Amino acid sequence: MQGSSSRPGLTSQGHLFWNLEALLKTTFGAKKLATDASRRGYVDFVGCGKTGCAPLARYDPYWYTFSDPVGSAFHVSDQRFKSWSFGNYPEPVLIDGKIVACDPKEHSFLIHYADASSFSLACLSRLPST
Repeated sequence: MQGSSSRPGLTSQGHLFWNLEALLKTTFGAKKLATDASRRGYVDFVGCGKTGCAPLARYDPYWYTFSDPVGSAFHVSDQRFKSWSFGNYPEPVLIDGKIVACDPKEHSFLIHYADASSFSLACLSRLPST
């Protein structure tokens, strides 16, 4: 991944997670995190209050994989996510309703593969509008 900032020796998925988690730490600090499970078609990370996100029927808590992720190559785009298409299974990753860009010029964006049994990530360009 060009311009990534992470620990040496990580797999490509490890680099993606490191950069995502470093961006989440920069954005939310020490707040607890969750994804808004009421949304379908994308993953939206939100910050929670001191007691966490409630109700759990709506929010899925998120726990960091890395203890000290810093220096993300990703950034939260100023572009508001609408209904961009990345293909059949990729779902955009958002932070507070804004899409995560993988590169400074915003040619590729962070996605989650919804057809995987794990939380698999990639950086993809959006498909042209029809």
